[in-house]
Amino acid sequence: MSFDWFSSPLIDCSNCLITACDVFRYQFDELLHQVNINVLEHAQIDFSYLDHEDKEEVAQFMSQDFDLKNGPLARCMLIKEHDNRYLWLTVLHHLITDGQSANQFLHDVMTHYVHKTQPAHTKSYQEYIHWQRDHYFHRQVPELLDEWQIKLTDTPVDVPIT
Repeated sequence: MSFDWFSSPLIDCSNCLITACDVFRYQFDELLHQVNINVLEHAQIDFSYLDHEDKEEVAQFMSQDFDLKNGPLARCMLIKEHDNRYLWLTVLHHLITDGQSANQFLHDVMTHYVHKTQPAHTKSYQEYIHWQRDHYFHRQVPELLDEWQIKLTDTPVDVPIT
């Protein structure tokens, strides 16, 4: 993405949105042959800056491996093309985002940047899950229990669960 704006406000806006998104706090490791997600207290993203386009540095930036255990799993680079014109490169690991979510993130950053607004605080996914458990799920348990008891009535007890 190439644009004619000053870079620091773009980074500030990106940081605001990154802080609001749980996925930028994720790290992954393996425990007993299972993928384990670790959620950090603070979001992580690498920002780098180039005064001019350097094809080798850009190629390295785009192809650099991610460290799943230590993060971050996202990186951005601003490249000054000339005067107030910059190129913004963003690489997000597929474990934390898909194409649609990545496009939404970039759109949100640019929208808030252009309008000089701060994103409103929205519930994080973790906050939403807690809310759902506390305000919604407990009302569903009796209904789900009744439904599954009917469905499983004729199921033999010795059916292997694998």
